[in-house]
Amino acid sequence: MPPPAVLLAALLLALVEGAASAAYAGPYIAYVDRFYQCNKSDSDGSVSFFAYITPFNKKNVNELQRLTGNFTVARSQGLDNSYWARVRMDKRRGRAWREGVVDVTAPTGACSATRENVPDFWRAVFGNSINGACVSKANWSYVFENEPVNWTMPNLSVLPYGQWRWLLKMGKGQETYLCYRAVGHTIPHPSPRGIHCDTQQKHAGKRPTGVPPVGGVVLLPPMRSPVVIGCGPMRSAQVSLWAGLLAGLLAGLLAALLSARSAAAAFAGPFIGYVEKVYECDPGSADNTFTLYATLTPFNTRNTSELQRMTGNFTSKEEFDDTYWAQVRVDQKRGREWKISLVNVNIPSRACTGMRENLPGLVSAVFGKNSTTYTPCHTFVRAYVFNNEPVRWSLPKVPVFPYGTFRINMKAGKEKGQASFCVNAITHSIPTKPTTRS
Repeated sequence: MPPPAVLLAALLLALVEGAASAAYAGPYIAYVDRFYQCNKSDSDGSVSFFAYITPFNKKNVNELQRLTGNFTVARSQGLDNSYWARVRMDKRRGRAWREGVVDVTAPTGACSATRENVPDFWRAVFGNSINGACVSKANWSYVFENEPVNWTMPNLSVLPYGQWRWLLKMGKGQETYLCYRAVGHTIPHPSPRGIHCDTQQKHAGKRPTGVPPVGGVVLLPPMRSPVVIGCGPMRSAQVSLWAGLLAGLLAGLLAALLSARSAAAAFAGPFIGYVEKVYECDPGSADNTFTLYATLTPFNTRNTSELQRMTGNFTSKEEFDDTYWAQVRVDQKRGREWKISLVNVNIPSRACTGMRENLPGLVSAVFGKNSTTYTPCHTFVRAYVFNNEPVRWSLPKVPVFPYGTFRINMKAGKEKGQASFCVNAITHSIPTKPTTRS
């Protein structure tokens, strides 16, 4: 099976078709309106999911929905990674549904893909009964009652906003064992810092992990109420303002890139980034309190795992810290021309931390490995000289990225409208060989 990031990239890229605004997507809260059954002819029913969910509280969006129902495997072999999975997503457009906006089939790995991409839903349904190798019990019903569930997908920090209709099927070979549907929404997250919810439920009594089916009907055993569910503002150490803004930038970038293209999973995914050149901005673009001059070795297209090496200097006439703002503009190469200002994002503060968190390879190469631990984040007044330093251009917070050629302009400053630093770069992102995971 392709890695989950590839499937998620395919979903995101198709969903944002036609939108060219960063406001269209970003950090999100997801909720489900309802689950409902497929037609009887859509599966043989040997694996089934029945659930109802509490209404989403729009007055308190941090309150988790609660799930009650059962997941039944009435087969001699449990759910495992030999199953295929198909996900189809329809998008609400006005009063109608646009069907098949996304239609992705993974030939194997259904169990692990579900556990990795919707982990809190997995916890709510299966508890802690499936650890290690991903395989459920055969001829067994997993019963859950009043379980809180967070629908956020950790492998996908940004999503388009709107109303969606999901169809999920699983099976083996030509046979379909499971089919169910759901309708839900994604809405903007109310805070760029995010919400941290502790969904490790503490029960007053021992939670049963399941019961055998009785006469084809699953009985819901009585269960004590949960004692503690913690949900509040995420601690600053867990997420930064920059991370949320970066997510918005990437969402806008993806949306704009796809505005005139057909959605295709091959258009984006796990990537290797490299820099063709770094060059100066036009005279007068900044007061040059900070300057970066660098040359890079050519990227080795025959051995893409070989890192580029960078030589040059960064001169800091003042300390660069989190009081500085940053501006990032991304242009895309379209044929022989550049589409200017494909994305243009202003970050009001925390420029130093944002650079360190999102480009750790560059920061380590320019400022030294110890620079990643300075607290608070800052540079010293000096010239940082680097010679033949290997640099990795990956973005740790961004597992998938569109492929292509980009021109990036970055500015930073302290006073409004006055840039102290400006640099340009021509960059490329290309597919990396996906790693297989069971």
